[in-house]
Amino acid sequence: MKIKSSVRTIQSVQRAIDILNLFDFSRKEISLSEICDATKLNKSTTYGLISTLLKNGYLDKDQTSGKYTLGGVLLAKASTRESPINVNISALGSPKLDVLVNQYCMTGTLFAHYANTLTCLRMLSPINGYSVTFELETNMAYHAAASGKLLLAHYTNEEVEKILTKSPFVRYTDSTIMDINTLLNELEIIRARGYSIEDDEIQIGIFSIASPIYEHNDIFAGTMSLTGATQATKMRLKNIIEDITTATKEISSFL
Repeated sequence: MKIKSSVRTIQSVQRAIDILNLFDFSRKEISLSEICDATKLNKSTTYGLISTLLKNGYLDKDQTSGKYTLGGVLLAKASTRESPINVNISALGSPKLDVLVNQYCMTGTLFAHYANTLTCLRMLSPINGYSVTFELETNMAYHAAASGKLLLAHYTNEEVEKILTKSPFVRYTDSTIMDINTLLNELEIIRARGYSIEDDEIQIGIFSIASPIYEHNDIFAGTMSLTGATQATKMRLKNIIEDITTATKEISSFL
């Protein structure tokens, strides 16, 4: 519904707001033709407005149905006053994770950090193509998983040893780290390069990359990870690392 007022408004801005106002609990996905019908705008104008909203994260497009939904940026801004940080991570991170998952045909995961643990907020698989599927363990293998090691890297060595008393070393493969000194050396490498990898450490043939997400004042808030077949991932590793670290830096800038 268009707002009528004696106050001067900018037509293009009002039209964009009219599009956003079409979404509610009963209508969470809307097609281009439905938006045209509801706003009484021609297809070209409507498409231009939608493209601008998509580019800025205020709308998302479902690649399967072709319909539009409210975007992560808008949802995150709406939740900044009352919602916990994991809502913001999920809202901001899910669209970016979806792009990477489908670009590289890998499984993607968002984790939130709370009380020395990581909680899975979102797991995505690519729409088309082969992807690695796996079950998330209730107790993460912090000494082996990419996101687990990344979490530990944000604690002091003394704190790491205390955390691991509740999460003992378990051997999954011959590549699994099984002693504290080797793990502490690995954590120093992670701190220096700013991301973590998991190379056949939990399952043979599976490789993961995890990049950190920060709140304001550089407080560790969670991770974004991509998991795929080891050989295929290593062939594109440089590009994957560049893209996932860029994505998490952008997410962090809004938190």
